Amino acid sequence: MQFACAGADLLRRGPYADPRSAWHNVFFGVYEVRVDAAAWDRPFAFETALPGAAPRGEDVVRLGKADWNDLSNGLYGVPRAVAAPHDALGAARWQEGAPETIEGVEWRTVSFTNASAVSAWRNPADGARFDRDAGLVGVLWRLVFGTPAPGGPADRQSFAPTCHGGRFWLRWVPSRSRVTGRPCYRTLVAGAVVREDHPDDALRERILAAQSRALRPFLVRASAWRGDP
Repeated sequence: MQFACAGADLLRRGPYADPRSAWHNVFFGVYEVRVDAAAWDRPFAFETALPGAAPRGEDVVRLGKADWNDLSNGLYGVPRAVAAPHDALGAARWQEGAPETIEGVEWRTVSFTNASAVSAWRNPADGARFDRDAGLVGVLWRLVFGTPAPGGPADRQSFAPTCHGGRFWLRWVPSRSRVTGRPCYRTLVAGAVVREDHPDDALRERILAAQSRALRPFLVRASAWRGDP
């Protein structure tokens, strides 16, 4: 996995945890998911292992929610009990887009909308606390992602969810486990994400376009991967 979010300043204050920003709770990047071919009858995020198989949008949404609720914000220090209600698909919707050929290789595309996830915002006024189990990792993670600048909406509850939309590029190749050597399916998932509940439509489009441009070099490099025999 490789990811990026809006950068923090010298005081480690950044928009990721600041609900005033269009970059609040927004990150983008690349996942690699490998599944054992004997245990799975299909590659992750695809309906089957047949050539030309359709992408499986539900997998993409669940992957994003797992990252927001457990990995990124879990490491940030958001309590698991607060994140759990946002694990379900809920009102999220997804649809397949037109395939895109990059360096002669077809990537399938999926867009999703209305995917909610817990946020890293903590309102000092309501007494919420970060999970102590996050420990030093949580402190370091908050420094990497950034903490909000002073101020913020006093009436917004700590860890209040945000709503996301995004576009993802997908392809899979046959591979082998690095641990067992057994056949597996390797899926590459590259995604650009925006905060749908931010009121500035034009800014959201610019953010999505900027992320898509940033992902392009990876898509070009990853198009050369042909898989293991």
